[in-house]
Amino acid sequence: SDFFIANGMGTRAGIEGLKMIGRQIGEDVSISPGAFRNLIVRNTDMLYHFEKQMKNPIVSNQWMMDEICQRLPNKKRLFIITVFADDTRYMLTAYVCPSRSFKSACKALEIARDRAKSDPHIVRSDANKSYEKAGHCIFPNAKIISVAKADYLGNISRLERGHESLR
Repeated sequence: SDFFIANGMGTRAGIEGLKMIGRQIGEDVSISPGAFRNLIVRNTDMLYHFEKQMKNPIVSNQWMMDEICQRLPNKKRLFIITVFADDTRYMLTAYVCPSRSFKSACKALEIARDRAKSDPHIVRSDANKSYEKAGHCIFPNAKIISVAKADYLGNISRLERGHESLR
């Protein structure tokens, strides 16, 4: 519901966004442009304070990293590299990329680092060598645990269960 404010859209677009949200929940929303502006002006400080607190909401000692492969109609594949904070089960990033390369893994971990309050002590992933290498590169002081699913299913099983709902 805050997408139209956060993305800097104008008053009309904001009103249309409110109407759209109202339609989704079965309510008719009617608000004048002046009333909408007044609502935003009165609540700007509160919204700014809320956004400032939400920018870095996560403190987690252990992260999990894995990917989802999506096949496109043109037979190409797209990967979504996800990084979750294990303690809070918060998704730090879902980075879309063409491959599971070292460069893509580094980018996903950098985005996750930007969203979290602190670096992890442990990063878990499956036995993808590029994830292990990226983990050592981005977090040189963290313990990187990279284990094949066949060897130990519990390494990132919580993340795998989360992926089922994303597919």
